[in-house]
Amino acid sequence: MIKRIAHYYAARWLRDVFGIHLTPRQAYQQDYLQSPRWRLLRHLARVRDGWRCRECGSYRRLQTHHTSYVHRGEPGVSGFLFELMTIETLCADCHKQQPRNPDKGE
Repeated sequence: MIKRIAHYYAARWLRDVFGIHLTPRQAYQQDYLQSPRWRLLRHLARVRDGWRCRECGSYRRLQTHHTSYVHRGEPGVSGFLFELMTIETLCADCHKQQPRNPDKGE
């Protein structure tokens, strides 16, 4: 866990020093999905859901899905709790069946 956190901050520092600009998807992957905040949210959601898929009840290949992106990354405790309420644990198969962008219905 400490190694991942160190990697996250080292990658951000190197990008700032060398001016590397990532595509929006790459930046999202690097900054948000590897942040300590997302790791904590993901863990809390999986604990809340009993380490099972909400759709089929499977224990295998679990992923965390946003049901809405409205509260993603909001600052403060209230933003953290709202985001926790809008994520759910799904297995990989059930996650594939969910809309790619739930706010747009895509």
